Amino acid sequence: MSRIVHIISAIAICAAIAGCGKPKGSGAAITSTVVERESGRVTMETLYGYSGANDKIAFAIFTNISENAVSSVAGSWRGQIVAEEGGKPVLVFQGSPEALEINGTRYNYSDGRVFLASYLKGELTVKQLDLPIKDADGKDEIARLSEQPEVQDFLKK
Repeated sequence: MSRIVHIISAIAICAAIAGCGKPKGSGAAITSTVVERESGRVTMETLYGYSGANDKIAFAIFTNISENAVSSVAGSWRGQIVAEEGGKPVLVFQGSPEALEINGTRYNYSDGRVFLASYLKGELTVKQLDLPIKDADGKDEIARLSEQPEVQDFLKK
C-alpha cells in the first residue's frame, strides 16, 4: 500500500486569482502531500510551477517542511516558505524557462526538474532529480511524481 494517502489543495493558483502578469495558464502553486509514517500522518509542502493550457508541470519542489509553515507563491514562478509565523523564509525560489533558483543556488532544468528540499536544524539542503515530467494536469502529475521511489524515500524520512 502506498505511503502517500492523498494530495490536497492548500492554496488557489495565484495567476488565476490575481492575474500576476504571466499569460493565463502559467504560475506557481502549493499543494500539501500527506504521508503515513510509523509515527503517524504528516503533511508537508510541495511547490510547483506550471505553464500551458493544460497546466503542465515545469518543476516540482517536494519539501519536508510541515503544513504549519507559511507558504506563498506568485504567478511568475516564484515563492517562499517561512517555517514559523513571523520568521525568516527558509526556502525562496524563482523559476525561469531555463533554470530554478532556490535560496540563491541555480539549478539548470537540463539536470532535472524535480527537487527534494530538506530543512533540518536550521539548514536547507536541495537534491535535484532527473525524473520525467509528463503532460498530465498539474495536480495529477504531482501525485504521480510523489509516488516515485526517490521521492517516496525522501517523504518517509
